[in-house]
Amino acid sequence: MEVPSALLRETLDQFRACGRGERECVVYWIASGRDPHRVMRVVHPPHSAGDFGYEVESRFVNDLFLALRRSSETVRAQVHTHPFGASHSEVDDRYALAPAEGFCSLVVPDFALGEATLDRTHLVVMDPNGEWNVIDPGAHLVLV
Repeated sequence: MEVPSALLRETLDQFRACGRGERECVVYWIASGRDPHRVMRVVHPPHSAGDFGYEVESRFVNDLFLALRRSSETVRAQVHTHPFGASHSEVDDRYALAPAEGFCSLVVPDFALGEATLDRTHLVVMDPNGEWNVIDPGAHLVLV
């Protein structure tokens, strides 16, 4: 999946502004339905959060999917922070935004306070059987 460097910076800036190094934050990476392998924009959903979790407002999720359908767009990834190392927790596994084949979940360590790179991030991608597979972020996410 292609991710413009500017959108990665926007993502990390959003995490730092929202989480302030004290709580988790989440964004969604959106692509055109015609070109689902290139992220086009970042959506920061309204959510509550603590140092070990976040919860997106359910009404927003419903409205997001309706809007994506109207605009012929698709959500390609949920990207969120963790307080320390990056991993995909059991809660992350169970409550993914779009548990479907090819959906990505990227976890950024240290509340995104580190360098603006994919280093130390943790990426999982859902397979056809609904299982999460760990993938090298540098191999799957191409910064353009």
